Amino acid sequence: MNNNYVDIDFKLENYNYLVNSYIETIINLVDCSNSLNILPFKIKLSLGFIKNYIFANKMEVLENGIKYLLVNKDIIINFDLNKLDELDEDTDDNISIKSCINNVKKIKNIDSNQEDDLLNLIIEIKNNSKKLSENKINIIKQYFELLICILENIQNIF
Repeated sequence: MNNNYVDIDFKLENYNYLVNSYIETIINLVDCSNSLNILPFKIKLSLGFIKNYIFANKMEVLENGIKYLLVNKDIIINFDLNKLDELDEDTDDNISIKSCINNVKKIKNIDSNQEDDLLNLIIEIKNNSKKLSENKINIIKQYFELLICILENIQNIF
């Protein structure tokens, strides 16, 4: 058998394994966030739908991870949950949650009701996260580090 085929088969196997690990890690992060009471009630009601969406749209979820998580990995890894209140203000080195929502609104054609809902959900997650112990914060941070590591490995396959 040609070594090129063996190499391609190995890469595809490894790719599939990593994609499945990435998706499972996201689902585990959602479950962990739920058990730590970070998620707002409105999201808790939709957990089944959210998980089904993640499974059904693996490639879109993967693309968004590469596009957003990897591009911002240094910010994510160095993020300090103790400074969450800084997300309420626009400064030279910080864009507020509201400004961020306004930027997304322009790109995705979100109406003002959706903007308010999204803003309120993010603020509620932020406020719930402020109640976490240092140990629980580290658990969440490790999930994001694992997600970034998996994405880097996926990117390095090809």
